[in-house]
Amino acid sequence: MAINRPIIVSMTSWKDRIQYVSRSIFQMHTQTIKPLKIYLTLSIDEFPNKEQDLPQDLVLLHNALPEFTIKWVKENTKAFKKLIPVLHEYINDNVWILTIDDDVFYAKNYIEFIITQAELHFGSVINPRMAGNWLHGAFGCYHPLYFKDKSIFKITPREMIEFVEDDKWYSACYHKNNIKDIKKINIIII
Repeated sequence: MAINRPIIVSMTSWKDRIQYVSRSIFQMHTQTIKPLKIYLTLSIDEFPNKEQDLPQDLVLLHNALPEFTIKWVKENTKAFKKLIPVLHEYINDNVWILTIDDDVFYAKNYIEFIITQAELHFGSVINPRMAGNWLHGAFGCYHPLYFKDKSIFKITPREMIEFVEDDKWYSACYHKNNIKDIKKINIIII
């Protein structure tokens, strides 16, 4: 199946797991289907000196990979910063935004498999948390069309910090946009 839309990979991390991030980013860079961009969104609250507070291998990757961008946000909005800042940038584009975890080993065909499923079930959310499938991390695959009324952006940073589960907020936004189908897929990745 042909992949018809550019792929944007988005992730976040925090001080206790930042040492794993370079591995995940490199694995995204070496996928069978390459993403157009790989974003790592970090909080200045946690890394006040920005790149100077990051592991050297991560800084080297940032300098070496043109598709890899570190996106800095002021407040630490926890898991919300995995999707919302990047979605805001691409809200009017025909792209896939694939959110991934920072501490999972990714097979070379990970993106290919997830995006093929997303294309096959366009208009349905592919998200293992809601489908009960946690084998390959807490990913989400989103098209900006799923948030066309932009209600996802109405949450404030303070609410993000106090809100325990980002998936419940995303689910409410899907329903507001009449996206009620969440596909449970069997992840078969080699």
